[in-house]
Amino acid sequence: MKSEAVAAAREVLASMETTRPDEIARSIPGAASIFQKYAFDPAAIGEAKLGDWARALGILEQSFAEELRELARIVANADAERDALIGYILIRFHDAHRDELPALVELANRVEARHRDHPMAPRGLALLLDELNDVIQVHLQNEESLLLSMMRHGEEERLIDPMAHMCCEHDEQEARIARIEANTFDLNEPVDACDAWRALYAGIRKLAVELRDHMRLENDVLFPSIARASLLGRQGGRLI
Repeated sequence: MKSEAVAAAREVLASMETTRPDEIARSIPGAASIFQKYAFDPAAIGEAKLGDWARALGILEQSFAEELRELARIVANADAERDALIGYILIRFHDAHRDELPALVELANRVEARHRDHPMAPRGLALLLDELNDVIQVHLQNEESLLLSMMRHGEEERLIDPMAHMCCEHDEQEARIARIEANTFDLNEPVDACDAWRALYAGIRKLAVELRDHMRLENDVLFPSIARASLLGRQGGRLI
């Protein structure tokens, strides 16, 4: 059975220009990160369809819409496009997490030290980010050395238990992001926040969207695709 995310991507791909942006962001794992990349809030667009809205902004045939279409295409054809999906996850999310998390830890330390007496100071934020960084770095390495390597070499039957473990780790990462949000008044900086403080919260908001999209792409698209391949392998079938 196809996952709900794959079915939704196929539906959106067939009628993208007449679909509301908030529906695209909600139904296709990874789409929210693309909206964020271009500083577009799909929830603020209202009832407008993607095509009308994009044409009004002059971006329909530019990279924004092209990136959405490419993501939808990969998700809609997850079984046949698994290598492309893995490559997308590695480049779009693994590389970004590795680059951005250490910088956020450093910036949080600076903001905490500079504003320690402010009533809305994010006390303990640097530690929370540092702990998340440690967990994420190990998680990414395990995915690349074990899960993604086996997937690319057709060893799906050995992956059921490791994938279940990775899903549990995703739950832990979601809980850590939630603690960071609670520590920062849901990432709402005070009106008198300095540029560094605003940049810190903007960076964490970006991380949260991308991390959640990353986990959704794996939980809802990649891992189900691997599970289907494993089942077909045990049955002597093959993916078409």
